[in-house]
Amino acid sequence: MARLAARPNTAVKVSGLGNVTRKREVVLKAIELFGVPRAMFASNFPVDSLRSTFSAIFSSFDSITSACSEAERRLLFHDNAVRIYRMEQQ
Repeated sequence: MARLAARPNTAVKVSGLGNVTRKREVVLKAIELFGVPRAMFASNFPVDSLRSTFSAIFSSFDSITSACSEAERRLLFHDNAVRIYRMEQQ
């Protein structure tokens, strides 16, 4: 991941963690490697529903990022996906 993160044209979508035992560590490491501007959260529903509920997945990302600023959380939960997937309104 570190080698991939070293490339400035890459980003990471944090999702599909299932029953990872050290979820907090995995999420924070991804954010550390890529930086907030190149990281985003997602779910893989409906496949993720085999392991968890959408509410539980969102709550875990919410809890893990509770120390982040509001601006950082907006990037992680919304703005980065809009920018990276080019979903801006025309």
